[in-house]
Amino acid sequence: MQTLVPLKRRCPLWEIEGLLCPLSGICLTDEEARTLARQTGFSKDGAATPFEVHTHLIEGCRANRQMARKVQKFLNQKYGWIMRRVDRKEGKDIEEVWRELIQQGEMKGAFWAIMTREDTPPELLMKIFGEVHMICFGTSTKQITRVRKIASLGGELENLKQRLTKTQDRLSRVRSERNRLKGERREKEEALQSLRKKLDGLKGLPASTVSVSTEATSRWREKRAQLLGRLQQERNLRLLLEKKVKELEKIGQKETSGQEEILPSPVPLPSTTLSLKGKRVLFVGGLDRMEDRYRQVIESLGGVFDYHDGYSAGNGGGLLEDKVKGADIVLFPVNCVSHYASTIAKKLCKKEDKPFIPLPSTGLTSLYRGLGMGIEKEAKDAK
Repeated sequence: MQTLVPLKRRCPLWEIEGLLCPLSGICLTDEEARTLARQTGFSKDGAATPFEVHTHLIEGCRANRQMARKVQKFLNQKYGWIMRRVDRKEGKDIEEVWRELIQQGEMKGAFWAIMTREDTPPELLMKIFGEVHMICFGTSTKQITRVRKIASLGGELENLKQRLTKTQDRLSRVRSERNRLKGERREKEEALQSLRKKLDGLKGLPASTVSVSTEATSRWREKRAQLLGRLQQERNLRLLLEKKVKELEKIGQKETSGQEEILPSPVPLPSTTLSLKGKRVLFVGGLDRMEDRYRQVIESLGGVFDYHDGYSAGNGGGLLEDKVKGADIVLFPVNCVSHYASTIAKKLCKKEDKPFIPLPSTGLTSLYRGLGMGIEKEAKDAK
């Protein structure tokens, strides 16, 4: 049974003012920050922006030691197990556990445990601070282009909506006219029925009287035929308009269905018969909220999914190396992965002779294409 390691002494928050901003911004979620702000007398709360809540906590910890102790106690409890793991190491060995933790997706807790530890070497403090600082700047030119494309598609979608609205208005008018014509037809049929009854009553009258009634009936029949013809034309027009509306709706759906991957690709999607046949696929980086989608795609194609958070990779470590060694294909989106993780993964793949496929974006289209390229590359290497 593993015994608990006593925690090392931690620097009080008011003694490390220069680290208050990154520590509170990285280690607290928005909801946790708001809860602590409410507990320390923040009046705006629900009306405050995340930045205002963040500012309140920083200024409060600088000016009020009681508030600083409350925030530090909360984070010590939240990351207690990580602090104990870090405190098993001394000196330069602390960096080893830092690398292991960020490979496991525990960068926030590791950052708190190491930066507040009183005996952490100054050079390691600066190194870790620099790595985390650069990770925070994840915006790329392709992401800006993606935003612009979304704005452009939004304008096109608005135009389609306006066209659809006009078509629906016209269809509404056609339906109103159709209902009006139905009413007229009903009135004419009732009048025709009345005339037929009168005609039956004229059978015993002189021929001259019957002739006049017959002429009136013929005129009514002619009018009825004209109305029926007009009604049929309106029906045809209605069907044509309804078909047009459906076409416009399909166009609108196609324009809005590109949210997963906005930028169109000149390369066609791989065949749906693509099969991974039990191959392990490692996805480095990407969007956290898309992890389940990546998993569904890869497992639906018969593969085994493995994932690594590329943004917390630092300068490498045992976890990333183990994942690369165990993978058959390694994929990473160039617009959503840290420089450290992509560099290390590429070197490891080259060393282990693994297919290493860069993807142009985080979307599923790029994922399908990358899988196809990976399988093709692995097959060529096998020859």
